[in-house]
Amino acid sequence: MAIDIDKVNTPMALLYRWDDIVLSFSAVSQLNPHSHGAAELVVVLDEPVRSILGVNEVSASSVLIPPGIEHQNIYADPLTAIFYLDVESFCYKKLAKQMIPEHSVYTGIPGEMELQLALTNVYEREPGLSECYSIVVERFFNGAIRRNEKLDSRVAAVAAIIKTNPSQNTSVKDLAEQVNISEDRLHHLFTADLGLPIHKYRIWLRLKQASMLYFSGHNLTFAAHGAGFSDAAHFSRTFSRMYGAAPSKLLTADRKLKHFS
Repeated sequence: MAIDIDKVNTPMALLYRWDDIVLSFSAVSQLNPHSHGAAELVVVLDEPVRSILGVNEVSASSVLIPPGIEHQNIYADPLTAIFYLDVESFCYKKLAKQMIPEHSVYTGIPGEMELQLALTNVYEREPGLSECYSIVVERFFNGAIRRNEKLDSRVAAVAAIIKTNPSQNTSVKDLAEQVNISEDRLHHLFTADLGLPIHKYRIWLRLKQASMLYFSGHNLTFAAHGAGFSDAAHFSRTFSRMYGAAPSKLLTADRKLKHFS
C-alpha cells in the first residue's frame, strides 16, 4: 500500500482498504449519475437501493455494477456498504458469475442476508483490517482478492506499472514499448480484458490515491498534487464525475482518524 492508512473513521463514513478492494460505509441518500473505473458492489443494510441505468431501473438489496456503466443509485436506507473492486482482480468476475444478470448489472449476491448482518457487525464494532477481511471477504467472496490469471500477461504488466505509480504520466506509447506491442494493440487488449480504457483506469487509481492522502490528514490541494492532478479543482471535478458528488460531500471535511496495524 502506498500509505499506512488501512482503516479510516469519519462522522459520516467508515472505510477499509486492501490492495484490490475498498469497503466504504456511507450515509449519502442520492448521487448524481456517474460511472466508476472499478466495479461497484452495493449492499444495503435495510431498504433496497434503486439503481437507475438510463431508461432502465433495478431495485435490489445487493447490486454489482460493472466498470464504466453510468448509473445513479438512490438509497432509502440510512446506511449503505459499498465495495469498490479493482478491475484486474479476480473478485469482480467471480461475483458476476454468482449473481443474476439484470439489464447491465447483477443482483442478489449469494448469502445476502448473512452478508448484511456481517456488515452491520463490522460497522458497529469497527474491527481492524485483518478481522474485517476474515468476517467479510474470506467468508462471502471466498477470499477472491487475487490476480485474474486469465488476463493477457501484457495487460497485467501494464496495469501493474500504472498501479505502482498512478501519478506518473507515462504515455501509452511508452507503456506499449515496455511490453513489446503496438500502441493500438495495447489499447484494444486493455479495454477488452479490463472493461475500460487505460486513461480511465489511471484516473481511478489517482482518485483512490488522492482520497487516501486526504483521509490521512492532508488538504485537498496536497492530495490532488500528490496523486498527479493539476490542482484541487481538477481533482474535485474528476471525483464528481466518477463518484456522483464532490469530495467535500463524500469524504467529509471533519476527519477523525484511527490507524490500525
